[in-house]
Amino acid sequence: MELRPYRKEDWDAIWPFFREIVQAQETFPYDPEWTSQEAQAVWEAAEPWWPV
Repeated sequence: MELRPYRKEDWDAIWPFFREIVQAQETFPYDPEWTSQEAQAVWEAAEPWWPV
């Protein structure tokens, strides 16, 4: 396993599972109707050291 900082090109792999988590509304109080672009903006607002 390789841990490294998130890169914009990672988003297409992250969005499918992040969307399921957000839509379940069990973990994060995020809008379940978010578009990919809206969710990506929040994800990228995190500290740049967040690993993927």
